Amino acid sequence: MRRYSTLSLIMGGALTYLLLLMSALSLPTVAAGDPETPAVSVSANPEVALQIEVNYAHEWIAGATDPFAGVAITLTDDQGAVKSVATVDADDTGNFFTDCPDWTDGHCPDIASGDRVTATTPGATTAVNPVGALTAALDEVENTAAGTLDAPWFTEPLSITCMVWVEMGPPPVETSADPDGGSFLCDFDDVGWDLALGDTVALRYQEPDGDGVINVLEFPWTRVNIGHDWVGANYPAGHTFQITVTDSADTVKATAQAESATGQGWGGDGFDTQDWQWAPEQPDIVPGDHVHVASDDGYLNTIDVGVITGNLDVSGDAVTGTVSAPWFIDPLDVECHPWGAWDYGEEADVKSSTAAPDGSSPYGCSWAGEWDLVPGRDIAVMYIEPDRDRVIDVFREQAPYLRINKWARGEGGEGGNLLFTVEYWNDGDAAAESVVITDTLEGMTYLMDTSPFPVMTGTLPGGEVVILDLGTVEAYSYGTFGVFAAISGAPPDPLTNTAQIATTNPFDQGDPEEKISTWTGQVQPNDTHLDVGKGAWTDDPAADTDVVFHVNVCNNGGTGSSRVVLTDTLHADLALVTWWAQQPGWYAWYTSTHELVLSTASIAGGSCSEVYVQAHVLAELEP
Repeated sequence: MRRYSTLSLIMGGALTYLLLLMSALSLPTVAAGDPETPAVSVSANPEVALQIEVNYAHEWIAGATDPFAGVAITLTDDQGAVKSVATVDADDTGNFFTDCPDWTDGHCPDIASGDRVTATTPGATTAVNPVGALTAALDEVENTAAGTLDAPWFTEPLSITCMVWVEMGPPPVETSADPDGGSFLCDFDDVGWDLALGDTVALRYQEPDGDGVINVLEFPWTRVNIGHDWVGANYPAGHTFQITVTDSADTVKATAQAESATGQGWGGDGFDTQDWQWAPEQPDIVPGDHVHVASDDGYLNTIDVGVITGNLDVSGDAVTGTVSAPWFIDPLDVECHPWGAWDYGEEADVKSSTAAPDGSSPYGCSWAGEWDLVPGRDIAVMYIEPDRDRVIDVFREQAPYLRINKWARGEGGEGGNLLFTVEYWNDGDAAAESVVITDTLEGMTYLMDTSPFPVMTGTLPGGEVVILDLGTVEAYSYGTFGVFAAISGAPPDPLTNTAQIATTNPFDQGDPEEKISTWTGQVQPNDTHLDVGKGAWTDDPAADTDVVFHVNVCNNGGTGSSRVVLTDTLHADLALVTWWAQQPGWYAWYTSTHELVLSTASIAGGSCSEVYVQAHVLAELEP
């Protein structure tokens, strides 16, 4: 599950909800010097006030202080480690709010029960230390929210407010609960409101100093992501769920078990199966499948998976498509979530549309002028069922994803050579064009490589640059080759080998550090210890047949050898047919009917390299 999806569901209305909350709870919007404003924090300057609201469901912190005052906010975990820091300025009424870019990493943090929040302005400090938990369930029939409060570090009952977060909604319902697991009940009959599917209810408990902690409730709903093959739900914490995926014939494909937990839903409590173990394995959820969800308290839900098509217009920054879920009659709401923007810390809003369930009327979402959609960025498109369940598919324009790694085989010895292994991948779903690997050698000079690619070399002070032209590297591909280098210096001179991979495709995915790999070492005293052994696959070959000899060349020392020459002289009754090597790097210097001379640039320290020689036994020989 993406945390960004949680934010996408709530950030659009967060400021509206905040204003509703401030208004309903009469939170201060001016300095404490105003006699009508309650003092919520006392410092050396009694005219400075500071109060905060911590919403751990929607990952924001808001509050009130002096107009235009700067507020520094620190979020730490239950061990005191800093999770994130934000700095915001209050507006002309003293209200402030933490938006995602206000935090140090550009993302809203995952605020959880047990975390600690400290806010400071010039002259005032307040803290929610730690963040408690409000757990409750909505009952549409009884028109209530019933739950418990877990904040046992307080000793007296705390006031609790239940508020329907909707414009022109009812006044809040006020009650209280013992902080050590005490129960509470908010009855919305008392304020003339009938709870309905889709209502969102904010629960808030107030600390003795006036700070507040908020959780958000909604009626249970389930989501199925057929693009990434996971299932999730928003549901009160503390329940066990059994999830079963069946195919169109209702044959079981896989099952999983999950626990609903605080803050693990989208904008509230719940679960998702992305990190859970499926049995027998994670299913490939496809249109036509059925997803059955059952909880330990009797909640049952089944989602029939429909079809979502997505046509990305990268140049127009838009996506269009259709929905096929013909068991519905009325048009379905559709949301397009720019996951590819949030993954890179870019701001972009969720877009809303509608689509006919029979595919006759398409949806359309556009970020033109707001966000530049490029290949490799995910767009999550979801249709919303009448009961608020969601089916999600994920679309992206294909892009390459190059990465590289290299290491040395053994150590580099004075007067010897060193073998490096280079590995490269394209993990993306598109080919990478005009790929080049640049290998920079310091303290060494290039001898040869085992790749099939054209090579250019250039001289550097103390070393060389080797450029290999790989051309096009196909999607989902892997390659490896060796590079041999001659050691230039003496102990303990430094050695460095840096390989970089690049493509002309500007949408290559991945982090910059994945495109470069560096090995460092020092010149060692030469410690080459070569030996050779030989055997045959067939000890007593028959006349007029072939026999294969295996020749094993080993370096029992710790440093790479210099150039190795292997001469294999065959008996007069044998004729050379062919040869091959276990590892690349060997090549033939000379061949004749009875003699084979091979060479390789180096045998790495602590390693062996095997060569196979196939010879024919003369036909006229007697047994």
